[in-house]
Amino acid sequence: MFVTTMHTASNPRLLFAVVTVGVLLGTGVTGAIGQDSSALSTSVETVMDGVNETAIRGYIETIQGYGPHTTGSDACRELKRYLAGELREAGLQVSLHNWTRGGYQGQNIVATLPGAQPNGDVFIVSAHYDSAPTSPGADDDGSGVAACLAMAHAMSGYRFNATVRFVLFSGEEQGTLGSLSYARDMYRQGEHVTGVVNLDGIGHNETASGAHKVIVYEEASSAWLGATLDQVAAGYPGLAITPVRLPNTGYSDHNSFLAYGYEALQLEEYEYNDRFHTPNDTIDRVNTAYVTRIARLVAGSLVTLAEDGKAVQASFVSPERDALYVFGAKLFSLDRGFVLGLGQLTFTVEVQAGDPVGDVTFYLDGIQQHVDSEAPYQWTCRQLLLWNHQVTAIVDSGSDTDIVEMDVGLHML
Repeated sequence: MFVTTMHTASNPRLLFAVVTVGVLLGTGVTGAIGQDSSALSTSVETVMDGVNETAIRGYIETIQGYGPHTTGSDACRELKRYLAGELREAGLQVSLHNWTRGGYQGQNIVATLPGAQPNGDVFIVSAHYDSAPTSPGADDDGSGVAACLAMAHAMSGYRFNATVRFVLFSGEEQGTLGSLSYARDMYRQGEHVTGVVNLDGIGHNETASGAHKVIVYEEASSAWLGATLDQVAAGYPGLAITPVRLPNTGYSDHNSFLAYGYEALQLEEYEYNDRFHTPNDTIDRVNTAYVTRIARLVAGSLVTLAEDGKAVQASFVSPERDALYVFGAKLFSLDRGFVLGLGQLTFTVEVQAGDPVGDVTFYLDGIQQHVDSEAPYQWTCRQLLLWNHQVTAIVDSGSDTDIVEMDVGLHML
């Protein structure tokens, strides 16, 4: 966890109005490989039940056993080899993504469960495997990594329409360096990702009730993912976990995806662990039953999404991220997903939808600016967009809605 914030139930909260987009219903796995498909409820429950608490405890104990494993250390490199091996053993396709940034270098672990539709939806579940300098990182983020490994094993015997990718980052504790590089490279290669769920510190509770709630940090663009978590939690009360959906004040790798236009949210334990970044972040302070509940919730949500995917998918195709524009012309490249505009700037939204698109409504900092009913869906802003601004487009296809957002100006992650 890059920056931690207090978030117990007693903390004051700003009023948060989330625009909830359509929740995908009636979805499931296509069945175990080589077998006939089963009913939705059976498929979801089978995958969720396959997330094993004993395995999660074993993973966290092993991660803790490496001691502090900061990015660039021998311990981090050895842990990387162990984690990549576990994901290969689960039957996933494993590769390493090399990155160099901010005076650091490292490798992200990318484990892919290919979908039945080669050009279909792609869902990412992520966590970070590096630790703070003095910490063995049992909760931050051994808990998230262990959940990813357990889900990978539980899901690997099935084939989904969507591709599911488990990505473990290094460089998070230095400022989400690994995930920024990964999201940037995907964006520059034009790679499509439907949704991202990040797990960072999901293992600690202070009270009995806290072990049955999980914080979900989301933007309006990723609220549909949060709604799916709600749907699964309500549909399978045996999970005994309730998502508490809040505006995105989390500081972790999901922000790297948001910076490049990918729809992402973060899950984090409900009650703050004050042992983060200390030698006392050890497994005796981790509730593995709690980690398992959260992992099963995420796995069930992935299964729910994996058959039909997302009905409406929109994205900004211009201006390009990582660029400075002067009167509409790209002058030079930037980094970290920044877009700076001096003079007028035209925003263009590309939409893929099963139903005809009605209107695309553009907003600047929450104030409606323009409605476009025909492709290409565009709005030209003639204001100076140098400091912190957000451009939002709401796409209405009649049966569903999508929200896309772009930060313009010197937004800090």
